[in-house]
Amino acid sequence: MIQLVRAIVDPKWVEIQENGVVLQEVEVLFRLWKIPKSFDNLEEALEWLRRTEHKQAKNRAYRLLSSRAYPSTILKKKMEESGYSEKLCDEIVRELQSSGYVQDQDFWSSFVRLEFKKGNGPRLIELKGKIKGMPVHLVREQISDEMQRDKIKQLGKKGFPFLMRKGFDVELLVEFFRN
Repeated sequence: MIQLVRAIVDPKWVEIQENGVVLQEVEVLFRLWKIPKSFDNLEEALEWLRRTEHKQAKNRAYRLLSSRAYPSTILKKKMEESGYSEKLCDEIVRELQSSGYVQDQDFWSSFVRLEFKKGNGPRLIELKGKIKGMPVHLVREQISDEMQRDKIKQLGKKGFPFLMRKGFDVELLVEFFRN
């Protein structure tokens, strides 16, 4: 009879035991709530751990997405922080993308529009997005020079240094303040 038992020294590890003899130790970074009393063999115990991790990771992803939209990069990072393996997180994120639950393009488009509406220029938006894992080219695809000129006219009274810090293109700022 095979049993899963939490290791005494480190609760992150689970011992797979047969009649009190440790057959294998497995690191389990995710939470195990209820462990079955026994398994017929080692492979069955390992398969149960794999299925349990997959089920819990998928549930975690759905819970995260139920509260707000996340791009794949941030969703994957949050799942890994919960103790799920990188490989499993990749698999679940791809599955959610193919089923339409995770839509990076829509998320990043909204992110760029919101940041621009707040008065941030493309260089600052690129920097913020890069930190979060956004493809940088999306900013220049959505914010034209004409849109920047309009925003610079709107915020022009705040001055050149302010607009530089906000990440607007230097050429457009020089053009505006020379006129």
